[in-house]
Amino acid sequence: MDPDLLRRVRWGNVAAAVGLLVLVALVPLWPRLSPGVPDLPPDAPAAHGGWSAGAAKGRRTRVRPPVGRRREAARREARRR
Repeated sequence: MDPDLLRRVRWGNVAAAVGLLVLVALVPLWPRLSPGVPDLPPDAPAAHGGWSAGAAKGRRTRVRPPVGRRREAARREARRR
């Protein structure tokens, strides 16, 4: 290659052209490059409605709801009276 030609090349334009080619190549390939759809969890019975996990096994044990600060403060106030 002629050294004069390498000096006259506008390398910024070459870099922009290469970037554009990469972008054009990525657009149709993007779905193939993305990870697959995550698997769903197994379809097992779930404990809900305030019952413990033992309820799914036939044991009926009630889970106590967490006591909030307002409820706890109301109990303290009631004890003072």
